[in-house]
Amino acid sequence: MRGGLPENDTRIKASPVLWVMIGMVVAGGAVWSAYLVSQLELDVEFVASTSLLAALVMVAGLFPIPVAPRVKAGMTTAPLFAAALVLPPGGVVIAAVVGGLTYQAALRFRLFTRYESNLNSSGDT
Repeated sequence: MRGGLPENDTRIKASPVLWVMIGMVVAGGAVWSAYLVSQLELDVEFVASTSLLAALVMVAGLFPIPVAPRVKAGMTTAPLFAAALVLPPGGVVIAAVVGGLTYQAALRFRLFTRYESNLNSSGDT
């Protein structure tokens, strides 16, 4: 046992260089996103379509489709692709970030309860 960890510890250990690289990528993405958002001209059509697509991203994240026992597929790609086709690049950033953070927060803080359908139950309880 070294440093409080057992010898057979299989956790991945990230080096400080990796954290610096991750920080640089995140900072670059934040700067690029800020640039894209600063180029936007806000009007009613843009705000409505961005809000709708952000809401679709959130709903797609909250309702994954079951594809096998204990396996669910997230469908957030579809509204994100629609946003990429319809909105300017800054609007896509806004729809993706707002929709993604909203459904992640709803799941993380249990602001949303999923109800499983019991199609195979006979109703005899």
